[in-house]
Amino acid sequence: MITKPIAMKSFADFVSGTEATKLRVLRQYKYPNEEGLAMSRYYHPAKATIIEFNRDKRGIDWALDQAVELEKKALTPSKSLRNKLVLNSKAIRNYVQYFGAQHFNILKDQKFPFLLNEVKINVTPDIHTTHKGQDRYMKLYFGAKKPKYEFVRAILNCMAYGVSVNGGEIAGQSVVFVDVVRGNISPGVPLTDEIIEELTQHCADISNLWQAL
Repeated sequence: MITKPIAMKSFADFVSGTEATKLRVLRQYKYPNEEGLAMSRYYHPAKATIIEFNRDKRGIDWALDQAVELEKKALTPSKSLRNKLVLNSKAIRNYVQYFGAQHFNILKDQKFPFLLNEVKINVTPDIHTTHKGQDRYMKLYFGAKKPKYEFVRAILNCMAYGVSVNGGEIAGQSVVFVDVVRGNISPGVPLTDEIIEELTQHCADISNLWQAL
């Protein structure tokens, strides 16, 4: 049995990746290092700013000021830290450009772990809000490259299944993937037996490959 929970994004990386990517994803969990932990929080400054912008009904100027502050901090000898701060600043500017005209009602964070084929997946939406009277869970994506269809689908299906098995009400519009950099929003689809079977098979693949590492 895999003793370490797999993050939803890592699961999506596994599902949508090449064989080499699949191996790299699982090695990061079986043989963790500080670099892997740092990457998991790479866009924390941008996410925190976006959540505060919505929760406290901040203005666009405030959000842009946060981006400027990150750019000032990027004047550092550390190339890796400089790149991180610049990309987080850019993410905030992208969010303001595409989504700054509205505010979401921010509700309490929720997690929806599930277990399939002895693999535990941690489902952690970035934003919990409401839409037309229903709970809505959003995952924010900041990658420079456009995400693969398989990656987006894996994220949405993970959220839908995780919410469902943890007793939440789920509909197609209840889970949303937000590509912040390109301003694209992808809603989920109704949870079906086919989707559950697909998730189950992916977890079986993870379990089998884990044993071989």
